[in-house]
Amino acid sequence: NVFAALLQKIRRFSFPDGMSFPNINQVTVNEYTPGVGIGSHVDTPSAFSDGLMSVSLSSSVVMEFSRKD
Repeated sequence: NVFAALLQKIRRFSFPDGMSFPNINQVTVNEYTPGVGIGSHVDTPSAFSDGLMSVSLSSSVVMEFSRKD
């Protein structure tokens, strides 16, 4: 399974900033065609309290994050 192998690599990877994801257990894959993307939204904080990783394959990406105060 491609995703099981990906999860294993992420669990073992040492990120430059010292962050790690040893307990990662979920992958969400989205495909966006050129010029189309995801609009501004707020995710449920409890869903990502232990971290969030985004990977862009084969194209550049611009992401803006902000904290709700």
